[in-house]
Amino acid sequence: KVVVRQGFMPLSKLDGSPILIRMFYRFAFKIIAQTEYMKKAMIEHYRIKNKLITVVHNPIDEIYINNNKNAPSPFKIPNEIKYVAIGRLGVFKDYETLIKAFEIVNLKNTITHLYILGADYDKEYSFYIRNIVKEKKLDHCIHFEGFTDNPYRYLYNSDCFVLSSISEGLPNVMLEAMYLKIPVVATKCIPFIEENINEGENGYCVEIKDYKSMATAMEKAVKLKGKISNKLINSHDDIVLSVFNSFR
Repeated sequence: KVVVRQGFMPLSKLDGSPILIRMFYRFAFKIIAQTEYMKKAMIEHYRIKNKLITVVHNPIDEIYINNNKNAPSPFKIPNEIKYVAIGRLGVFKDYETLIKAFEIVNLKNTITHLYILGADYDKEYSFYIRNIVKEKKLDHCIHFEGFTDNPYRYLYNSDCFVLSSISEGLPNVMLEAMYLKIPVVATKCIPFIEENINEGENGYCVEIKDYKSMATAMEKAVKLKGKISNKLINSHDDIVLSVFNSFR
């Protein structure tokens, strides 16, 4: 029996061939959607029967995170305010907006630094945003860290996590930042984000591509550091049980 999990929203930039997806998904025993919103979109755009799709949120692997978060801090600049963004370098992550927002933040507070973690998924886009950083003369405070197999030491030692995406399925890294009690600034690219960010408590939501609002939110979010009580959204065991019960 074939079980399929979809990790992107239908008709997003990652949705390469909706017609082929629609054709092959009909033969699946079960299909996993990450959110109710994604399930609704899959039913509408792929014309899949409701009973085929089960919603299973992404898990938080507490043990794995806890084993990795205490690795030596990657940050070497004393007294800096550290913003972290994590995700491969592609158009859908919209790092251009993040860079514009950070420019405003850094102009007001020069001890701020932005660390971007992620592989060069789109070489052309990667060159484009790196060039923007050079043109704005922000090389000294925006750091492209590339791919790392332990992003948790960055998250755990940061002051704020920023998600600037224009499209997401369900961003695991946002959930992981919340678990580590790191303030979050995220775009309203999917309803799930607004449902899980409590304004002024664990972070702030902003409109897609609104770099001015993002800058304001980033400035406010760092003040939440040390004041957040984490609410674990999904543990690994919860997910295993959910999947087991759904597919019986």
